[in-house]
Amino acid sequence: MRTLALLFLMGMVGACAGPQFKAEVVRFHTAQIDATNGRTITIKPARKELETLEFGAIAEMLGAELEKHGFSPAGDQPPEIIAELDYINSPAAAAPKDQGTISIGGGSFGRRGGIGGGVSFPVGDDEPETVFRRRLELVLIDAASGNRIWEGRALSTGRVDDKTRIIPLLARALLQDFPGPSGRTTQVTLNPDPGS
Repeated sequence: MRTLALLFLMGMVGACAGPQFKAEVVRFHTAQIDATNGRTITIKPARKELETLEFGAIAEMLGAELEKHGFSPAGDQPPEIIAELDYINSPAAAAPKDQGTISIGGGSFGRRGGIGGGVSFPVGDDEPETVFRRRLELVLIDAASGNRIWEGRALSTGRVDDKTRIIPLLARALLQDFPGPSGRTTQVTLNPDPGS
C-alpha cells in the first residue's frame, strides 16, 4: 500500500512540475507596425561579432517565427523591412541543484520539508550548476525611411546554454501576440520540450 502511495504521489509531483519556459518581454512600436503584414524582411546581425555561421541558423529560426506573423523573406531582393537581431547567453551565477526530501505519510509538501512522515528519500545533490542569463533583442526598421517601427527584448534565466534551443523560445515569447502591448513589460510562459 505504501509503495502504491509513493508511486501515485511521485506521479502527481511530476505532473505538477512540468517544464516551462518563462521570459520577461518588453516591446515598443509605432503606428507603422500595423502596415507590415505581407511585407518582405531580411534579418541582419546587430553586432559584427554575430557575423557567424551560428547566426545564419538562428536567423533562419527567427525568420520562421516572423513568417507566422505575416512577414515574407526578401531573399535576394531589397527588403521592405530590416530586422536587426542581437542575442547573448552568458553565465550569471552558480546555483545549487534542487535538493530535498520527499516523505510519504500525510501532511504538506515542501522543497526541504516533506509530505508528512513515513517513507523518505533524497532528491538531487549538492553539486552547483551554472545559471545563464539569456537575452534576445530585435529591431524592425522600415527600409525606405530608416525609421524604427518596432523593437523588443526578451529575457530569461536558466541552466541551458544551447542557443539553438533557447533563441527560438525567446523569439516565440518576444513575438507572442505581435506586435504586443507597447511600452509594457509582460511575463510570457511557454511549454517547450524538457530541458529548457
